[in-house]
Amino acid sequence: ALAVWDAATGKPLFGPRSVWDRGPQRFAEHDMHNRINRAALSPDGKLLALASEASGALGVFDVDAGKELARTRAFRGHLAVLEFGLDGKSILTNGSDTVARLWDARTVAPAGPPLRHARLCGSADLAADGRHVLTVDLDLVVRLWDGLTGDPLGRLDTKLANNAVWFSAHGKRLILNGARSFALPPHRGPPADRRPRLAAGRTG
Repeated sequence: ALAVWDAATGKPLFGPRSVWDRGPQRFAEHDMHNRINRAALSPDGKLLALASEASGALGVFDVDAGKELARTRAFRGHLAVLEFGLDGKSILTNGSDTVARLWDARTVAPAGPPLRHARLCGSADLAADGRHVLTVDLDLVVRLWDGLTGDPLGRLDTKLANNAVWFSAHGKRLILNGARSFALPPHRGPPADRRPRLAAGRTG
């Protein structure tokens, strides 16, 4: 069951809810039907995103009103990442269908094209600007994307298994497995003039 609480008062704000999307099962095991597999709360606590691996549904709720704002069929298979951007305006999904994608946080309409990978994409993160996306797939390649346009901005080939990637708090560095970091030099020119950012990164 899923619930949202006011941590200061202990007051329940949403739920508990154990069943959400009753749509036809398309993926996963039979006992996954109707289950909420992943959830994410927006930074201001106003929006709640839910995902069902059985149906591939992505939905968003207004926490205070307890009202569902929108729902769509967004992915297939296992969902590895479901997170809001720091501004609360975008949602990032990423999973075993080899696709990462940005969605509008209130309408769950696509905010950018699918970011496709050759193999399963196991880890991803959304920068504080709500635009830049980091991913890493089973080929152990870390990629930096413009999530709104789908443009690839750089890549880093690694030899480390079970990679996890995320942006630093200010969004200027890539953190790999919590142990190594690489600078992401800013570039404000047109996409055609961008040089691969990860190749220019420094280890630290």
